[in-house]
Amino acid sequence: MRSPQKLVLAAVLAMPVVALAPIVLADGPAPAPRPAPAARPSDAGASFDPQNRTAMSQAMAAVVQGIAKYKEKDVPAAVALFERAMVLNPKMALAPYLLAEAHASSGKLAEADAALQKAEPLTDARDPAMRGRVLFLKADLLERQKKWPEAKAAWQAYAEHAAKYADAGLFPKSAEERIKALDKAMAQDKAYDIVRQRIAEEQDGGADAAKPAAKK
Repeated sequence: MRSPQKLVLAAVLAMPVVALAPIVLADGPAPAPRPAPAARPSDAGASFDPQNRTAMSQAMAAVVQGIAKYKEKDVPAAVALFERAMVLNPKMALAPYLLAEAHASSGKLAEADAALQKAEPLTDARDPAMRGRVLFLKADLLERQKKWPEAKAAWQAYAEHAAKYADAGLFPKSAEERIKALDKAMAQDKAYDIVRQRIAEEQDGGADAAKPAAKK
């Protein structure tokens, strides 16, 4: 079964981004920036559109460059570019989401969490696909940190979102599988806790029995 992390990366293929072909961190060529008109000396910055409509914005250009660096396995450079995109456009959820993905790929889960916390408030029902990917990664990160009750709640939130927006290209079945796996893991943990407690009590009882009786 493919891991949640790989599913998220593959899912970005279907994510619509204004003025770009679909963006992906998985294998495959990175989308090239849209050719910009030649800028005149008095027209500095005219080759970019801050709204990312008539031409690519500087923030989106940084995202595209970051994806290219990620594909080249240059994660530090990708991280720097995603962080630059966040500065250029603080309202773009895509940049902190991709930053979280990049950190997660390097096992830097705390940094991934911090980036995702910046992405989540920037998503809403206007872009259910983007919000779904953020919720998916949130649940995955919690599970990887073995925060199982929180991870289960996050997977449930993702499942509800995926069910509500069935045409957003999300993975409700994956959430169901992860919830079942977490229920099993938590049940095993509970059983182990009982065994560990019983062993500790037996060890304490044996230690007490080994102590010499107090003199009267």
